[in-house]
Amino acid sequence: MKKTILCAVFSGCLLFVILPSFLASQTCSCAATPLFNPLDFATLKNRKWHFELTYKYHSMNDLVEGSAKVKDDTDRRRTAQFVLADVRYALLPNLTIRAAFSWVSHYREIGISFSEPVQTQGLGDSLMTVQYSPFPYTETRKTEISLGAGLKIPTGENNAQTEVTASEDMQPGTGSWDVMGWTFVSQQIPIGAWIEIFAGLYGRLNGSNDRGYQFGNEYSVSLGLRAQAVKRLMLSLYGRYRWADFDKRFDSDIPNTGGHWVFFVPSASWNISENFGIKSEIELPLYRDLNDYRQFTTTFLVSVSMFYQI
Repeated sequence: MKKTILCAVFSGCLLFVILPSFLASQTCSCAATPLFNPLDFATLKNRKWHFELTYKYHSMNDLVEGSAKVKDDTDRRRTAQFVLADVRYALLPNLTIRAAFSWVSHYREIGISFSEPVQTQGLGDSLMTVQYSPFPYTETRKTEISLGAGLKIPTGENNAQTEVTASEDMQPGTGSWDVMGWTFVSQQIPIGAWIEIFAGLYGRLNGSNDRGYQFGNEYSVSLGLRAQAVKRLMLSLYGRYRWADFDKRFDSDIPNTGGHWVFFVPSASWNISENFGIKSEIELPLYRDLNDYRQFTTTFLVSVSMFYQI
């Protein structure tokens, strides 16, 4: 009964916090923010419920031509923010279901233009996923393998207006149904403090919205490690390679979209108590090789989360 009451109270708090501040982002088509990071692929262990509230800030002000950063003479400023509410439930020790909801805000300003800055905000898209671990960690098995699949549901605002209908990369939602899948492998290393090496492979196939626009299909590969620095403090470091296809309108490629990215991602997680904790990470681009002439793309992405488990 106590756990049920705590679940209800925490869910209510999530909605109370989200509704005013979930005015935040799916992000620009030049480098869409994934709603997962590799550590989210790990199986929910020894818990039935996991609640998480995340704020992300995405700065997209690097102008890149091919793989070279070039000077921006337009004095452009492009940012996206979002709040993500994430609820996971372990049906079985090796089977977890997950639902995630977002609220999004986009901002774009051209310094040399006399036009007013463009800002849109509203409810973002949602996720429903299921994850199965045929080989979870046990007292004797130090390797874990997980498989997952999910559906992105177009719950987000896809017809936000400025002076006209905002472009797709400025809409809070994509307006499309997308499918995704992933696999995650991790290995504990019994030397000194607790250390784990992990790798993840993720893919998403995107549908089209009612205006015939399709964000490019994407795939990413991640490799990293995490270690317990001190009691209740976990540090992790990983690299992520991402490839995205051209966006399309009625099956025709949209110029200056898609490409290749390599990111460097340090993060830290601190369990303040047995059930409650906070974590943060920053994503920095190491390499970009982008399609066509020039694109604005990620300068950095930072996120802060709080989580509660029972």
